[in-house]
Amino acid sequence: MVRVAVLAGGPSNEHEVSLATSANLLIGLRAGGHDARPVLITRDERWCVGRADDELSDAQAAAAAGEHLPASEALARLADDDTTAYIGLHGAFGEDGQVQRLLEAAGIAYTGSGPVASAMGMDKELMKLAATKLGAACARHEVVEPGPEIPIGRVLAVTGLPCFVKPVNGGSSVGVTRVTERADLAGAVRRARQEDGHGRVLVEEAIDGMEVTCGVLRVEGVPHCLPLVAIDPKGHEFYDYRAKYASEQTAYICPAVVSEQAAESMREVSRALFVALGLRGVARVDFIVERETGRACFLEVNTLPGFTEHSLVPLAARTDGMALPVLLDHVLRDNSAVPVGRP
Repeated sequence: MVRVAVLAGGPSNEHEVSLATSANLLIGLRAGGHDARPVLITRDERWCVGRADDELSDAQAAAAAGEHLPASEALARLADDDTTAYIGLHGAFGEDGQVQRLLEAAGIAYTGSGPVASAMGMDKELMKLAATKLGAACARHEVVEPGPEIPIGRVLAVTGLPCFVKPVNGGSSVGVTRVTERADLAGAVRRARQEDGHGRVLVEEAIDGMEVTCGVLRVEGVPHCLPLVAIDPKGHEFYDYRAKYASEQTAYICPAVVSEQAAESMREVSRALFVALGLRGVARVDFIVERETGRACFLEVNTLPGFTEHSLVPLAARTDGMALPVLLDHVLRDNSAVPVGRP
């Protein structure tokens, strides 16, 4: 049994998704026999430390009543209780290394990757460079840096149309637009800039194909790929925020029906990135399998994948015969900073 604090909410625009993930984490951890309690982080970064028998809704009610602490006091309390933090946050602050630095400074063990690996994983451009170095194919892309001018001609000369416009640092497809007309590119870039803390935007060619994802975690110290999941965002132009979290039409096929060559390519790249970046816990690596050629093209890495009702890693784990409590135990054992069960 491990004393665990599930960090939920956070200041990013993925606050609500984090709440859904964290509610399921509490269920899975308790089913595995762990002493799990919620720690709600409000949108303005105040912390509400719940009790072991609290639900996430109890922490939300306490926060609404003003029963919250500054981060420093909350972290000191968790450190005194010898607690491991299970990070259930998404987006900025949770996935980009910020909360990891706070936990390390307080001497608190936590799940998932360290600050540097987390920050790298959030950077889509950096991940494409890393994947390419490891032999992966990538879609043609161009980064638009902050500034008054949007180099539409230069960008489209690389990506063509249609293309996808994304924040360089962001998740859950927030701020992502599929652009089919040249006249719409500038507006899509401006929208994506609003979701990136540094105003950087990635424009990427749209590949006609099927999105496939590969979950990776350590089992007995060895990187293990979960069964591949294919995504069919029925009724949506692409796998956007609504298709991910709201739609009941989106279909998930696990294991994905792809050629063995494409499947092995995705597994090899996923394991290689997991090891090369020094990732911990469980990560998800996204690809698109080109319809015409069957080639698997790398898209991005998610170092803190979701655990909502629609999330892909829990589905892949179930297909692999791994119940949620078992999956979470593997993640707890592969934590950062301090070994689980330390004296």
